[in-house]
Amino acid sequence: MDFAVDAALWVVGKALAPVTDGLLESCAASTELGRNIDALKMQLLYAQGMLDNAQGRDIRSPALKELLHKLRELAYCADDALDELDYFRIQDALDGTYHAANLDSQSCVDRIAINAHHTAKAAANNLKCSSSSTRADPDDQEDGGKRGCLSVVGSCGEHEISSSRPPPTTQGVQEVDGGCMPNVVSCARTAAQTIGKHFPCYSFPSVCDDDADTVMVKSSNMTGSGHQYVLQGDHAMQTRKLKFDRVVISTKILEIIEQLKLLCAMVSTILNLELLGSTRIPPAQDITMNRPKTTPNIIEPELYGRNDQKKEIIDDITNGKYCTNELTVVPLVGPGGIGKTTLTQHIFAELEGSFQVSVWICVSLDFNADRLTQEIVKKIPEVNDEKANATNQQLIVQRLKSKRLLLVLDDVWTYHEDEWKKLLAPLSHTGGEKGNVVIVTTRIPKVASMVTTTNSSIDVGRLSHEDTRSFFEVCVFGDQRPWEDHSELRDVGNRIVTKLKGFPLAAKTVGRLLRNQLTLDHWIRVAESREWELQTNDNDIMPALKLSYDYLPFHLQQCFFYCGLFPEDYEFSAKELVHFWTGLGILRPLDQAKRTEDIALSYLNDLVNHGFF
Repeated sequence: MDFAVDAALWVVGKALAPVTDGLLESCAASTELGRNIDALKMQLLYAQGMLDNAQGRDIRSPALKELLHKLRELAYCADDALDELDYFRIQDALDGTYHAANLDSQSCVDRIAINAHHTAKAAANNLKCSSSSTRADPDDQEDGGKRGCLSVVGSCGEHEISSSRPPPTTQGVQEVDGGCMPNVVSCARTAAQTIGKHFPCYSFPSVCDDDADTVMVKSSNMTGSGHQYVLQGDHAMQTRKLKFDRVVISTKILEIIEQLKLLCAMVSTILNLELLGSTRIPPAQDITMNRPKTTPNIIEPELYGRNDQKKEIIDDITNGKYCTNELTVVPLVGPGGIGKTTLTQHIFAELEGSFQVSVWICVSLDFNADRLTQEIVKKIPEVNDEKANATNQQLIVQRLKSKRLLLVLDDVWTYHEDEWKKLLAPLSHTGGEKGNVVIVTTRIPKVASMVTTTNSSIDVGRLSHEDTRSFFEVCVFGDQRPWEDHSELRDVGNRIVTKLKGFPLAAKTVGRLLRNQLTLDHWIRVAESREWELQTNDNDIMPALKLSYDYLPFHLQQCFFYCGLFPEDYEFSAKELVHFWTGLGILRPLDQAKRTEDIALSYLNDLVNHGFF
């Protein structure tokens, strides 16, 4: 007998284990959702504090960098979980339910009812898994009612909650979730109703199966008017709602908390050791790369070190070897940041008066003849008697008839012979007018050699040390006399100029960084930064650009980082960028009185002032 009892007990325990264990865990997870959210927020604050402390540190440990990266990724997961919860809270507000709410503010009965519902769902899911696994064991299978589920009938006053569902109707009511789910949910409802009947103002919240597209909800009127069934589904709502499960999201949040605790402990230990030997880049005050779309408008009013080269190019176009050709392609080639666009802007400004039509196109990576032709057409003035339904190529020919054209194709990266010929075809039929010029800027020597119609391309080289220093001084001091009242900065300034390698973009970027703090300590930190050691060759200006990026406060780095989602040379408005940052939730209001739009605009202004746009 003892053997039989023990055997039976083992079988019962084996069958009930997934239900009882899952039920307790699910109940705890559902009831602890609010506290788990608070705990997650606290853990995120701790992680944020650590990341803020690490921000700007010159950290060299690859292991620590990897841990910090994982910590950020985990923080993103937590943020996603909270965003998901906020979504369902909004859905609750629309539906008048409390499934995703922090139940601490709800009544005792509402808490019991909602927790019971979500606990029952989790238990039913466990039952399904258990049932599917036990059916694989022939010894555990039984016939008929032995495989049935719990059947519970409870009462509250004169109203009855039954485990049986309404019969199918012709109105599209579907059976909700087979197996044990309806009966287990009925059990949870009965428990809530039994307690609820002792409260005169109690109104049991409607609980429906989230897994169904079309459900039948039984609503009870506690004043005694009987039951009422409400059809919900394709006839009432076309869009299927997303499902919410308190147990699942609570468990997910709890797992994230545990991972955060472990990871934060490791990072904190290593970080404390690492920071003992590292230098701190202080956060800049009030400062807030994708290349912006270029225009012919001159940004730098004075051209440093290029005047002789500019004069030679202009003379060749107006009076020299190019003016007698029908169409001449003049490529300017040089590495990024060397000043090709700035030089071309000054050339374009002086030549505009010599051409009837002047067009500037920023090409970038997408060299598509049809797109470029369409842009050119838009910038050429219309003429009388244009043919109806004319193609863009035909319109160019009509509008350029007997006119000289100056076309700038800035920032060309690729060359496709067919596309190039297609683009130039209408430009070569301008009614016999000579002296048409196409200026191409590119950083790819092969592209320059393929498009040129002259003997050679024009190389745009680095500035001399003297010209670099002059431009650097303007970027730092503006219209003021350089080094006036700051003579102690001259020597370290010359050291920094040497590191700029004659690149105007590097001088501009680092100069704007230094002008915010005209102190010797700040300038020495910049001059001795390890970023300069990463310079691979004389044409590498990335350390200078990276240095300026590192000095941005983290919230501005985030804003600039997400701009990488835009295509290169994408022309966006300030309003679009404000909405973009706001939607990402990366704005950090330090002043609660400020509007979100004002905060975003201040971020944008800071980035503009420091050369990132």
